[in-house]
Amino acid sequence: MSSSRQVIAVAMSGGVDSTIAAYLLRKQGHEVVGIFMKNWDITEETGICKTDEDMQDFIKSCNHLGIPHKEVNFVQDYWHHVFSPFVNGYKQGITPNPDITCNRMIKFNKLRQYCSENLGVDNLATGHYAQLVTDSKPKLIQAVDEAKDQTYFLANVKKISLKNIMFPIGNLLKSEVKNLALKIGLRKIATKKESMGVCFIGKRNFKTFISEYIENQEYDVNTIDGQNFGKHSNLSLSTIGERARIGGMSERWYVVSKDSNRKVITLAPGINHPALYCRIFYVADANWISYCAEMQLSLRKELECHIRIRHLAPLVPCLIKLQYNGFLEVNSQQSLFAVTPGQFAAFYSRNECLGGGQIVSSHTMVSKI
Repeated sequence: MSSSRQVIAVAMSGGVDSTIAAYLLRKQGHEVVGIFMKNWDITEETGICKTDEDMQDFIKSCNHLGIPHKEVNFVQDYWHHVFSPFVNGYKQGITPNPDITCNRMIKFNKLRQYCSENLGVDNLATGHYAQLVTDSKPKLIQAVDEAKDQTYFLANVKKISLKNIMFPIGNLLKSEVKNLALKIGLRKIATKKESMGVCFIGKRNFKTFISEYIENQEYDVNTIDGQNFGKHSNLSLSTIGERARIGGMSERWYVVSKDSNRKVITLAPGINHPALYCRIFYVADANWISYCAEMQLSLRKELECHIRIRHLAPLVPCLIKLQYNGFLEVNSQQSLFAVTPGQFAAFYSRNECLGGGQIVSSHTMVSKI
């Protein structure tokens, strides 16, 4: 980062991470403005989402830091680009990740554009635990605090959208961030319970929430060996690897496949059944942050790297093969549990996040389901 004074917008949530990101930039002498994004209209949801409380914490934090603050409304954009695809995905029987979509479509797209066009800022900063090297071409690097690293959620952000982006706390441990908040007199923010999960769900049970938008449908429930458990509607929102709870079943069964067109769900007994694991799966709509990785795959049609299919899951060595239709065939060196269509696979080389894409299908360790 240049040592000259810059005008920087900081996306702030009312939490400790984004607050300390703003504090660090202010301390470095930059002109900082706090931005609070309103993505969900709580008036439609009886106030379950904590947006009002977070907004007040945001304002108090900005006043404490001595920086101006502004709220921007992306409710319609969020509904169109994040929530609607999320609901449609579940209707199609896949399991999308709205946090990854929000980063790509809203925070590092709509917000970045808004700040550039309306606030005249030089950079946009966030409180993500990640690091960014932007000498000539962007490199997304894992955070120093491995337990808090958020590069998985950033792997689908377009490389051009990472231009003029800053992650001020990426080189700090979470404990250091909290200690800084205490040191500057922001005890409430430092001790505030960390926000987990998706805002539009709030404290509600996920299936209770999603059933408000998707009607439960009856599925034929079969076992991996052909036994039929009849029709059930309580499993229509289930996902791969989830335990199937059906009354009267003496052993534990888990979802291994879900066909939303035929309305058929297949179960396997026990968490260790080979039908729940795979080494080969396919990824579509790959997003490459790394120019080098993208070029190598384009030229050689293969790329050796590491894969992560869930936030903070262990990195597993793999070989990626470019298919004629543009899909990527991912060959993992280790068996992976519950590789789920709709979820996101992120690619890594050492501590660099190369990019990623949406999982579309997999080959389980059972030849036929």
